[in-house]
Amino acid sequence: MIKVVIWGTGNVGKSMIKKLSNDVEIIAFIDNYSTLESFYGKPVYRPEYAMNLKYDFLLICSIYSDEIYKQAKEIGIDSSKIVIGNPGTIEKYLVFQHFFFDRKLVELEKKSHLIQMLITGISYHDDGISSKKLNVNAFKFANRSQDIYCDFEMVKYFLKNYQMSLLKYAIIGLNYYSFEYDLSKSSGSWQMLRYYPYISSMHNLISHQYQEEYYAKEIKNLERIRIPKGIFNYDLRRFELNDLEGENAANADFYKNHPATVFENKRILKEYVKLLLDNKIKPIFVIMPVTKYYSKYCSSSIKKKFYDNLNEVIENNSNIQVLDYFDKIDYPDSYYYHINHMNKKGAVAFTKQLNRDIIWDN
Repeated sequence: MIKVVIWGTGNVGKSMIKKLSNDVEIIAFIDNYSTLESFYGKPVYRPEYAMNLKYDFLLICSIYSDEIYKQAKEIGIDSSKIVIGNPGTIEKYLVFQHFFFDRKLVELEKKSHLIQMLITGISYHDDGISSKKLNVNAFKFANRSQDIYCDFEMVKYFLKNYQMSLLKYAIIGLNYYSFEYDLSKSSGSWQMLRYYPYISSMHNLISHQYQEEYYAKEIKNLERIRIPKGIFNYDLRRFELNDLEGENAANADFYKNHPATVFENKRILKEYVKLLLDNKIKPIFVIMPVTKYYSKYCSSSIKKKFYDNLNEVIENNSNIQVLDYFDKIDYPDSYYYHINHMNKKGAVAFTKQLNRDIIWDN
């Protein structure tokens, strides 16, 4: 077990406790001002008492992490034992450094000459398609929050920089709000950091000069972070599956109105499809299945708007396949970890369905 002391008994501390690995044991809490004698069943001490405790790491969980870090060092705590537990910073770190991004590129470099299918899309497709269960040798480059622009730019990068002579199929993962979505204009725009080293662009994130300065600054900040292995476990994803969660998510996802983004995404998707067809790669659009708690709040007008846009892109091209499973398969709740994300069990079942539905070349 990894023994930790947590500095902070506020909302940040509560948030980070939920993200701790099962291998972590909380020994005690430290707080400058709390009058609590215990917190989450563990004793709460003043900072000076920290020197009397035996632990592997001191986890600072506070919005005042910089000040507390300085205070911890002043009272004699070894800096190698101090971990900053700011949720936003850790999320950025994991997404940029650890969220399977660089690891996927290393994997692709090793076996690009064997790949027969590429898969792009967002987390729905990353979670819900098992590349190992497909009929062909597939490489999955669907990622959390990835948009059409990043799909296209990274596939261009792959085709230019890797030997992919066997590539015959490409799954383009979409959802009903894809045309309205631009990562670089979203609240998660910082995730464009993942792509910058490969595409030299932050898309619509202000000016080119700002992009480079922003990238350099954020990378410098992230490189200073040290998060020991095993403390945080972002794979323990458990969410409620109910109507309230479904309605909230659907309202956030579907009721957007960004005509300029729609116009740009249609253009990008046309270029993406053309790139594939020019390289004799079959485009296969896939809309993932979701729970009934989510699909019931997607109106017919949302679907029509999506298909109007998609039909402008594909123009009845017989070389393109569209597979929409949004509310077409009644999988049990046990196949999902979230109202619109499948778990591993669901991914295996769904991939078997994909194998049956994809029109494979003879």
